[in-house]
Amino acid sequence: MGGGRRRPGQHAHVGKIRTERGLGGVAKRSVEMGFKPLEWYCQPVKDGAWSHAVESAFGAYTPCGIDTLVVCISYLTLFGVCFYRTWRTTKDYKVQRYKLRSPYYNYLLGLLVVHCIAEPLYRIATGTSIMNLDGQSGLAPFEITSLVIESAAWCCMLIMLLLETKIYITELRWYIRFVVIYVLVGEAAMFNLVLSVRHYYSSSSIFYLYCSEIICQCIFGILMLVYLPSLDPYLGYTPIRSEVLVDNTDYEPLPGGEQICPERHANIFSWIFFSWMTPLMQQGYSRPITDNDIWKLDNWDETETLYSRFQKCWNDELQKPKPWLLRALHSSLGGRFWLGGFFKIGNDASQFVGPTILSLLLEISEFDTPENLVSNEESAFSKMVQSTGPSNAEYLKSLVLGNGEERLRKEENELQDTQRKWAASNRWAVAAQFALAASLASSHSDLLSLEAAEGNNILRKTKDAVITLQSVLEGKHNTEIEESLTEYEVPPDRWWSSLYKVIQGLATMSKLGRNRQRQPGYSFENHGSIDWDQI
Repeated sequence: MGGGRRRPGQHAHVGKIRTERGLGGVAKRSVEMGFKPLEWYCQPVKDGAWSHAVESAFGAYTPCGIDTLVVCISYLTLFGVCFYRTWRTTKDYKVQRYKLRSPYYNYLLGLLVVHCIAEPLYRIATGTSIMNLDGQSGLAPFEITSLVIESAAWCCMLIMLLLETKIYITELRWYIRFVVIYVLVGEAAMFNLVLSVRHYYSSSSIFYLYCSEIICQCIFGILMLVYLPSLDPYLGYTPIRSEVLVDNTDYEPLPGGEQICPERHANIFSWIFFSWMTPLMQQGYSRPITDNDIWKLDNWDETETLYSRFQKCWNDELQKPKPWLLRALHSSLGGRFWLGGFFKIGNDASQFVGPTILSLLLEISEFDTPENLVSNEESAFSKMVQSTGPSNAEYLKSLVLGNGEERLRKEENELQDTQRKWAASNRWAVAAQFALAASLASSHSDLLSLEAAEGNNILRKTKDAVITLQSVLEGKHNTEIEESLTEYEVPPDRWWSSLYKVIQGLATMSKLGRNRQRQPGYSFENHGSIDWDQI
């Protein structure tokens, strides 16, 4: 029965069911299966919130995977670099020591680090978890491990900052800053994950507590990145000279021999930034370099050594049934051959880019418009467009040709507007005379019964209307007109076209009025149609 004993030989982990309290007090059951140490370390909940809240290949193992593989590794790196710099500050007597002029910047950084230490310790002490979305009690082992490593890393950072207030060295300080940026990148990945499930938390204080730590870390990273302290020499201390010492002193030749090029013993960062050349460049800055100052080639880079080594490897290769030159080069030079070959291929490939682009530019310059360039199927540019695929080529052609049609249509509209403005300006005098005559004729009867002052007022209004119309045609009110057209959703092209037609009509009517004065018997009723162009 369900409450009976387990039969001998029955495995304990098969079918083992764990009941946990979910959100809202609803019980959840997670079936333990797979690798038991991983199950114990991550404690995933089958079909829990993590299985549905985020889209990840880890599934229920998502918080455990990101916290362990991203956050923990970044903090372990920070711990190692801070510990090594602290050790060099206290135990390495070959480095140049300095003293800070003012320690207050370090104190400010220390306060931020104290918060970064206190937050994970508080979560460990109170059992506050940002990963438990299904109502589990306590912290999972992976979260405890991550918080302990995080606290240890920030504690090591705090010790290093306090030690810098007494003894400061310039070695590894940029390594520290790069690793801090690396930590912030890892925390950004975790924060993005937490942000996507924040609505699952039973209390918003958990999320705000975590956000406070992220804010302090970001402020610390920015302040650390721009920190260039003012230094004074450390009194009473002289560094022990080593064979290759990169400092501010001149490079002096060794007794009985010349200096050997330090490239062979430089680390990868020194290779990337060429910092192994710093002593020679500093010496050249202080005084002219002579032949005795030039480094001697290391024996591994001398022609005689390289030739003898390759000849030996090639002779060994000739003893084989199928000798291969590439294998001999690999045996004699090793990784240097492949690394140099990689950069050589990139250099040779880049040399073809300039002439190729120049040829394309010269070919493009032969066409006056983009439409002609794209329409020419034989051009290299058109072939390059075709190489992107049929659909992309048609799309690019439609963009170019469509823009050409749009440009032609725009130019045609501008030409029509110019012609209309020219016609309106040529007939402006006639239109003004007609407008003034029409206004005076329509108000002639009123003027007879009004006083002179009132008549002057009407004349002034008529004159103002004519002046306003003239200023409109001169473009002095374009801004107000455009705003009004936009407000009432009237197409500008239609409005201007109608205005020009009205002006042309006024001029035509003015000419018609003069013809009627010469022909008193003329009336509109006697003519069924009028040829306006012949008036």
